[in-house]
Amino acid sequence: MNLKDFYKGNLFDCYNFFGAHKENDEFIFRTYAPAAKEVMIFGSFNDWKEEEMKKDEGGIFLFKTNKTSFGDMYKYVIYSKDGHRYEHCDPYGFGMELRPAFASYITDSDEYRFTDERWLKNRTKNFNSPMNIYELHLGSWKTHNNQWYNYSELADILILNRRKRGAPEIETSESKLIIDNGMCREIVPRTRGKSEMIIEEFMLTANEAAARTAHENDIPFVYRVHEAPSPEKINDLKEGLRRLNVEVPVFTEAKPVHLSEILRNSKDKPFYPVINMMTLRSMAKAKYEPEPKGHFGLALDDYAHFTSPIRRYPDLAIHRILTDIINGYDKEKLIKRYSGFVQKASQRSTETEIRAMNIERNCEDCYKAEYMQQHIGEIFKGLISSVTEYGFYVELENTVEGLVHVNSLPEGNYIYDGFFSLTEEFSNTVYSVGTKVSVLCAGADVNSGKIDFNITDNKE
Repeated sequence: MNLKDFYKGNLFDCYNFFGAHKENDEFIFRTYAPAAKEVMIFGSFNDWKEEEMKKDEGGIFLFKTNKTSFGDMYKYVIYSKDGHRYEHCDPYGFGMELRPAFASYITDSDEYRFTDERWLKNRTKNFNSPMNIYELHLGSWKTHNNQWYNYSELADILILNRRKRGAPEIETSESKLIIDNGMCREIVPRTRGKSEMIIEEFMLTANEAAARTAHENDIPFVYRVHEAPSPEKINDLKEGLRRLNVEVPVFTEAKPVHLSEILRNSKDKPFYPVINMMTLRSMAKAKYEPEPKGHFGLALDDYAHFTSPIRRYPDLAIHRILTDIINGYDKEKLIKRYSGFVQKASQRSTETEIRAMNIERNCEDCYKAEYMQQHIGEIFKGLISSVTEYGFYVELENTVEGLVHVNSLPEGNYIYDGFFSLTEEFSNTVYSVGTKVSVLCAGADVNSGKIDFNITDNKE
């Protein structure tokens, strides 16, 4: 047996590994597995024959050999034979955890399969239903002669289904920063290509599949939750839309389809980007919770973050839970093992996500200020994106946003209407959201990420 063949037959979840090192003429392998009864090691140094590791009083398993070299240390596996649990660790000392390679197969028959592609073919344990098959209703579509869709066609179907559910399609501006030798040299709007849209739709589907699997089997899980907007936020949105003469659908309790209709009614308006932002700000903040409360923005009953376990902890957490399902853990054992864990993981993940988003936003602001420092005194065209009592913000065509402070405007008495406009009382000059203007870059502070604009005489 070689290492590749061993991987095909077993699932792994790593304990803390102490590493492998040389003492005198011996190589010593250590791993920490306090609950394990029998821990084995095998590798290239002993022709892939199993050797039992010895357990000391502290729960550390050790194996000593003089048959290996530093090159052979990179070709071995340590694992436990306790029930369905196998352990694997790498020689670097920080543990490599191998989980199933989950896959979703989307077909033309109102379902897809949620399965482990590599390691489930020869496993037969069940968890309320065949363990390697989970079905999820996606919406009806037909094919001719039972032909598979290509990726692009299938993504288009998923987009259409999302629209049929009434999910609002909010379009917000994103920035692409061009960094050269640590300096921000250029900023352009970030655009999404067709390939990215295809991948995103497939990821949304896989995320829904993972959440539905957990919900239907009533097991502990970390869900991605996006609750309905508060009545106060919706009332503010309605009032703002009326002031912009945008048609507002009649409703008392906000549903995704209502916000979708608002966006559709304003699609051709010059201040459509502003309405997008208003609609986004009216929504609740998405968060992680152990209870499946649905996702308002996607119009889904079940949703989780599943597709990025290498960079996002909630995804890693639910991969571990799903791995235990595949390993044969029953519902009672899953509840005992993960009920407390999902509470803490959800709260911690939400807190760290907010912190990371704030850091990312602040960092982007600083880079934009650094870029605009190179263009002080230049004139740019932009759109008034928001208005406050102390001035208004202008977003340039390259997505950079800066403040035109009321003190920089021509002398006068400026009155803020509380929503979208700043009006000079005597000249009746009005600055309102959606108005195209020309601005001069007057200053940029890299440390704070703030950019100052002065209005020019050109208001379009």
